[in-house]
Amino acid sequence: EEALRDLKDQLALVDQEEGSTQWMREHFNPEKRILVVGDGDLSFSLSLCRWLGSGSLVTCSTLEASVSELQQRYVHSFVQQTIEQLENAWKATVILGVDVTVFDQRFHFLDTGERGSRREFDVIVFNFPHAGGKNFIDKNQELLLKFFAWSRPL
Repeated sequence: EEALRDLKDQLALVDQEEGSTQWMREHFNPEKRILVVGDGDLSFSLSLCRWLGSGSLVTCSTLEASVSELQQRYVHSFVQQTIEQLENAWKATVILGVDVTVFDQRFHFLDTGERGSRREFDVIVFNFPHAGGKNFIDKNQELLLKFFAWSRPL
């Protein structure tokens, strides 16, 4: 009876994993225009491009405004190499210094190459939305509200 229960538990995990994979394939595929904000050292974006097999429709961004700022904050990461891989090997767009609480005019200049229109995104990923510090519930709520307002036109 215990072995049967274990088998049922294992099958439930497989179903859960297959559901997750199905969800990932629906929302993250090479035909979708994907914006990643708040990616810190850009490792999520790099993994996403590898998973997709392409980064041509992926735009990655960080709050930090320069490579040196990223290197200071993420000491144990290979930020410069990650950016080079994203841009050169995967053909992703990397934008530094994106504050999701203030609409960024640079997004008006991302062009799809079609009809000269502003690039809109099918999927927006906000990695680890966090206003910093502990017990800043109000600041975190404000951050999320501003992000939703910021991302609406995209």
